[in-house]
Amino acid sequence: MSDAISRLKELSARLNNSSDTLTEAVKSAEAKLASLRLGVSAWLEEPIDIEQEFNEKGELEDQYITRFGYTKCNGAWHLALMENSERWGDIEESGWPKITPLQQAPRELRVKALQKLPALLGTLTAKAIAALQEVDKALDVARTWLD
Repeated sequence: MSDAISRLKELSARLNNSSDTLTEAVKSAEAKLASLRLGVSAWLEEPIDIEQEFNEKGELEDQYITRFGYTKCNGAWHLALMENSERWGDIEESGWPKITPLQQAPRELRVKALQKLPALLGTLTAKAIAALQEVDKALDVARTWLD
């Protein structure tokens, strides 16, 4: 029994250390993105997690879909998770979707999200290009009025 406890104690220390390092990686990535001052939100289409809720008859009652993205929440830009309910997500005042800064998410979801960081950076790049094109179009229109 004490060997099992000793092994768990060792694993716990390693897991907690790795989790702390993971949190630091999230903070570092956020700081780098925030320093760019893009002002562009982006979400991956592919969910990083899907939870299903069944009723007592075994019928699917709801699905909770979690996506990874970069957006402004709580007054600052964050890597974040957006959880939405298929059942309640279209109902105003339902509280859905729920957006949580990645730093505050459970470890399992932080791991899944960070594995998708390269894909998010690609999506963010595409969104920034589209935003730049829209600004350029607006400037062209403004210039015709200013000339």
